Amino acid sequence: MPTWMQPITEHQPVTAMANAVRSLTLGSPELAGLNGATSTYVITSLLWRVGLVAVFAPIAVARLRPG
Repeated sequence: MPTWMQPITEHQPVTAMANAVRSLTLGSPELAGLNGATSTYVITSLLWRVGLVAVFAPIAVARLRPG
């Protein structure tokens, strides 16, 4: 990745979820090559999911409502 793109890729939902899965699967974030605790990656992943649902669920309901 170019250096200007690295902060963007580190703070997106797919990266958070992939890091959480890698850390949980291997049993330790160090084995996955990550810095930080497993709980940090899991919580970040869950917050991204809740945030995405909170933003896009009302939009989907409004667009699919008949009439």
